[in-house]
Amino acid sequence: MFVLIFLLPFIGLLCGILAKNMLSHKKISYVELMPPFLIAACQLITSCHKLPSFLPYAFLFYLILVVTVAINFVKKNKNIALGRILFSLWRYLILCSFIWYICLLLITIFL
Repeated sequence: MFVLIFLLPFIGLLCGILAKNMLSHKKISYVELMPPFLIAACQLITSCHKLPSFLPYAFLFYLILVVTVAINFVKKNKNIALGRILFSLWRYLILCSFIWYICLLLITIFL
């Protein structure tokens, strides 16, 4: 199980590299497929160390926030595409899940 904690982000990165190579005509980054793998690794960290897991509540809150922000933004600016907004919010999720993963690793190492 401890191996999966470190292996899952690398599997996500490899999937991102494969997706970039297969979809070379699209502008896709290597890290755009990372959040599901990082979230699974965060869940494994909290399960292994018997820490309370707030992942389901946090991502439910994030989903509600994303939908609310996207709908309000599209209402105000009717000429902006919803896909563009969701893509920027997906990039925010990439950053949040990466920071969450690193912080959980640091907490478990130093505690």
